[in-house]
Amino acid sequence: MPASRIMVTGGVLPTPESVQSWLKAGAVCVGLGSQLFPEEVLAAKNYAWIHAKVENLLGQMQSN
Repeated sequence: MPASRIMVTGGVLPTPESVQSWLKAGAVCVGLGSQLFPEEVLAAKNYAWIHAKVENLLGQMQSN
């Protein structure tokens, strides 16, 4: 399936290294799920933690 465009959604960590490794392997995009939204963070309604994690990840990705 060389013409297929793949979006990876499982096993992606919210780190630049993880995202970049999937993109280098041929994924056109990645989806972040449980690693970005841990149960304890959601239970505590700690949305600032999620925001900071996303902001940090995007900042690191843009600087590379």
